Amino acid sequence: MLPVAVLLLTSLAVPLPATAAAEPVASAYTPVTPVRLLDTRSGLGAAGPVGAGQSVVLDLSARTPVGTTAVVLNVTATEPTSGTHVVVWPSGSPRPTASNVNVVAGETRPNLVTVRLDQSRKVSLFNSAGSVHLLADLAGHYTSGAGALYQPLPPTRALDTRTGAGVQPRNPDGSLPLSMAGLVPADATAVTFNLTATNVTADTYVTAWPHGKARPDASNLNLAPGETRANLVTVTLGTDRTVDLYNNAGGIDLIADLAGFYVPGEGLAYYPLDPKRVADTRSSATIRPDNPLNLSLDTRYSVPANASAVVMNVTATESTANTHVSVSPAWDFRSSTLNVTQGGTAPNLAAVVLGMYGTLNIKPDAGAMHLIVDLAGYFAPAPSTCTTGCVLAWGESNNGSLGSGGGLGENQYFGEPTARPVSGLSGVTALAGRYALLADGTVRAWGPNSWGELGAGWHTYNGFASVPVRVKGLSGVTALAASQWNGYALRSDGTVWGWGYNYDNQLGPRSTTPDGIIDLPVRIAGLDNVVAIAATTGTGYALRTDGTVWSWGSNFAGELGNGTTGGSSPTAVQVAGLTDVTTIVANSNARYALRSDGTVWSWGSNSEGQLGNGAGTGQSGTAAPVKDLTGVVSVAAAYATGFAVRADKTVVAWGSHYHGAAGIGFADRLVTVPTRIRNLSDGRAADVTKLIGTYALRADGSLWGWGINVWSQLGYRGASDVTEPKLIPNLPPVKAFGTTGSAIFAITG
Repeated sequence: MLPVAVLLLTSLAVPLPATAAAEPVASAYTPVTPVRLLDTRSGLGAAGPVGAGQSVVLDLSARTPVGTTAVVLNVTATEPTSGTHVVVWPSGSPRPTASNVNVVAGETRPNLVTVRLDQSRKVSLFNSAGSVHLLADLAGHYTSGAGALYQPLPPTRALDTRTGAGVQPRNPDGSLPLSMAGLVPADATAVTFNLTATNVTADTYVTAWPHGKARPDASNLNLAPGETRANLVTVTLGTDRTVDLYNNAGGIDLIADLAGFYVPGEGLAYYPLDPKRVADTRSSATIRPDNPLNLSLDTRYSVPANASAVVMNVTATESTANTHVSVSPAWDFRSSTLNVTQGGTAPNLAAVVLGMYGTLNIKPDAGAMHLIVDLAGYFAPAPSTCTTGCVLAWGESNNGSLGSGGGLGENQYFGEPTARPVSGLSGVTALAGRYALLADGTVRAWGPNSWGELGAGWHTYNGFASVPVRVKGLSGVTALAASQWNGYALRSDGTVWGWGYNYDNQLGPRSTTPDGIIDLPVRIAGLDNVVAIAATTGTGYALRTDGTVWSWGSNFAGELGNGTTGGSSPTAVQVAGLTDVTTIVANSNARYALRSDGTVWSWGSNSEGQLGNGAGTGQSGTAAPVKDLTGVVSVAAAYATGFAVRADKTVVAWGSHYHGAAGIGFADRLVTVPTRIRNLSDGRAADVTKLIGTYALRADGSLWGWGINVWSQLGYRGASDVTEPKLIPNLPPVKAFGTTGSAIFAITG
């Protein structure tokens, strides 16, 4: 097997024009119902075929507002007299070494184009050879002002008529409705998806437009019998988050792979660039299934480190087989971006999530070919400022875990030791995992969303938000709790709400969610007068005003604490024998209650000594006191480890010491009774104001950490395990913090 082709790209980048390009502008999108603005066949916009080496200029100033930075056009070449390519670029710039549409004689082919605009708001369309008619349909525009921001997704199949996936009853006019409900939130305004047609039986075209609107005089795919062809589509969403697909003639199968959606006020801004060639393998080896093209797009190509997705035109040529080509952020995504015939040339625009550090993988399914890639722009966080209640983050950085942009990491150990601002957050008063409570009582979330963890009204496999989005439908929130796949919110009226994965009834009856996912907050039944909440993996806990503790969800190892073991409960039950409780805490596989008499009680699994009863095995379906622990003023939990600050100014730990989690130095893996923590029991324990997981905040605003460090979550690279607390360096004074264990979030300012 030959080695994978890796292009450093420096020798393949297009030289910059003599006048340096302007800094790309953060832009928001406004979709429109597709409208035809150019058709040289009829004289719309320009008359007659475009000759070899000739250009036509399309003036968009009457269709776009002042401040427009880019437009999305579906450009179609038809009736070419020879093989040729078409280039689309801003009229005020030199024509780039790039192409947007490639056709052979007699062919009709459309391709989506996203092109930067200058102040004239004009674009030029150049034909290389022979003569050709050109058509252009406007789908929307980007501006530096108001509009919708973009949420990119890993390729997500929304429709496949070959298998029946996503197929709904046809509309009265025979068109096929494509529903995006569940894949995009209710407030989404537009979607981008790759549309592929196959098993074509007649010359035809396909049009996509918003459901509930009149079908426009526009097309997205043009096809001949027997062809398989793809084109990227960006289209306004219609009623019920639906797009209609019309086939003009014959039979056809359609496949739609969702690439992203637009939402007003949250998501990523688009930064348009002048078209830039970033790869051309015609000067090197061919690309094959065992020798894919791996790109690394970074600041050398005007793509910053916090970019999460790019828009680029990918052209396959000189293919030795009929095949399809995938463009993906990682090696394991099975999607089709473009289709090419043996000996043919096929382009397609790709809007694709980046892998970590700007990486992309482009691979044919069969045969060998050359690939040409032209970059049009990227999606990254919009500029933001914060003065108070700001949040810094460090540690695990893949899949949007730090809320500051970046790409998909396929759950690998990508970590950043240096604290960076979480994008767009201000006025934050509390944190729990990747959830932030704002002073106005609303909640923001970021990071992975395969199981609806964002509470934003959508979820997809390996989907994630790389900047904070609003948890929908929540207001008046006073406290938060988080577990691996769930978020919980306590509202000022004493009710508890939750969202995410419902595999163990931790959000209510599983029967109400066939796929086990609830991606909008729902009220937890049977709970009121609640003053505090906590959560472990699969189980939630609530402290009521009367000092009792209630639980719901998984009871695999007695986590409910009601005297039973096994099963689960969709409604809250009382933890037996607990009264006068002042604090509850939980984390993954540990849960604790602090009573007014200074004792700490625990229940559930004791697989790693987390009950603190002197044993390292077993489980308990009822709460019991942690052995020899009194005079406690605060309590905390890590994965399977408990912590307490005593009134005598000592800090103790018990349970798992795996990866140094107990912070007691070199010792056995299990610590079955409370043991003094090093560096936090040195006479300054009174300074410890908060313990969460394996982190401690002191009154001087310094943050200390210990335990696992494979994501650099302790603030430096190097040692994977730290067995006793150490100061996390280079932080401003911290007011409060939260953690997922692999990433840390600190409120400053």
